Amino acid sequence: MLPTTWAALGGTPTVALLPALAVLAQRAPFAAAACSGAQEWLARRGAPPSASPAAGRPPLAPLAPLAPYATAAGAPAPDIFSLVQPRRRHQSGLTQPAGAARQYRTVNHDSQEALQHAHEPWTPRPDPHRLMQPPPQPPAAEVLHALARRHGVDDSQEYIRVVQKLSCERQYSLLQNCEAVATHLQALGIAAPLVGRMLQHCPALFSYPAPDRAAPLLEALMGAGVGLGPTQAAEVFVCCPALGNTRNVMPAIVRLVVEQHALSWQAAAAPEPAAECT
Repeated sequence: MLPTTWAALGGTPTVALLPALAVLAQRAPFAAAACSGAQEWLARRGAPPSASPAAGRPPLAPLAPLAPYATAAGAPAPDIFSLVQPRRRHQSGLTQPAGAARQYRTVNHDSQEALQHAHEPWTPRPDPHRLMQPPPQPPAAEVLHALARRHGVDDSQEYIRVVQKLSCERQYSLLQNCEAVATHLQALGIAAPLVGRMLQHCPALFSYPAPDRAAPLLEALMGAGVGLGPTQAAEVFVCCPALGNTRNVMPAIVRLVVEQHALSWQAAAAPEPAAECT
């Protein structure tokens, strides 16, 4: 803020500056304060205000307001601070600490939302990649081999290869539900060696709780609609392992019936080999 008197400046104004100060008095309010300070200094020195070279001249006409701030007659002048746009986040060195990592989220700085939140303190967002837990490891092959030996699986290598095609969650679920499903199958009248074959070819059936997957599928196969026996129903899972991943057995049965009819039709339509001439 400018001082109101020349004594505060510690200097001595010259009389030649008074015309320029008179012009500045019409342009800015702080220039008027400077002119009043000059008049006060002349009064202290004993010189009348009329001693100025500007005395006797006609008063200067008021200047028109500047073009950028021109307003209508009688309207107040706009506040100069309202014409200054707020500093954007990428232009401000105070809102974001030095060396901060660049965020993955891109901000449209021309939007109104970006201008409203330009002066808010910058807070780093947590990195989603650091919050991710490492994927669980599948069960060891020794555990799967022990399960295969316990249920009488003939080909352990084939069983391990089929089980490793399942997801890691299904493999752990197999270790949890295998005993209960095997007990349920034996209670229905399926022999233990056949249960081992079912585990070897269709391990997905043993990876779900018995009431959720094995019980409804076997009930549909052994029910009035199909009428298969326990051994025949178990052979269906051995021949069609994909049946263990379904909830409804009827579409799979229809597909098997169609395939069997197609194979029998192709065998019947094949020409018989000609008899050899002797």
